Amino acid sequence: VLYSLCGWNAWYAPRGAELANSWRIAADCDEWANVYVAVRTNEALGQHAAPGGFNDPDMLLGSDPTAPAHLTPRQVQAQFSLWAVMAAPLLIGSRLRSMPASDLATYSNPEAIAINQDALGRQGEVVWSNCPPYAPRDNWWNSPWSMPREV
Repeated sequence: VLYSLCGWNAWYAPRGAELANSWRIAADCDEWANVYVAVRTNEALGQHAAPGGFNDPDMLLGSDPTAPAHLTPRQVQAQFSLWAVMAAPLLIGSRLRSMPASDLATYSNPEAIAINQDALGRQGEVVWSNCPPYAPRDNWWNSPWSMPREV
């Protein structure tokens, strides 16, 4: 049994292994920009991942253009490679019946899966980057609600 904690926030990571086998560390990856946010958030959380407990940046999107949320085939490869190095859960969140052959080839790559499933269970680390420093932040939005309060 896999117990996955979903709170969409990095604050779970330090206590995640006490609560679950995996814990979401960022908002939903429903477009490439949010994949970037999840990766950048997770790069500071590697010390919390170990066998039996893993930082979860979200599901793998896929490139099916009929799906409400999808990436390009090249982005699918990048996302899968990053998830593999981050020892993240490899949960496919795309339509399996209409999965493009390129996605199936990516998701069944034995070398990437071997990296992800390494017995050490350690998350990879950034060894070089030309990206600007990144500080994850929360955004809270509010909008007037027209529905009755009982809802």
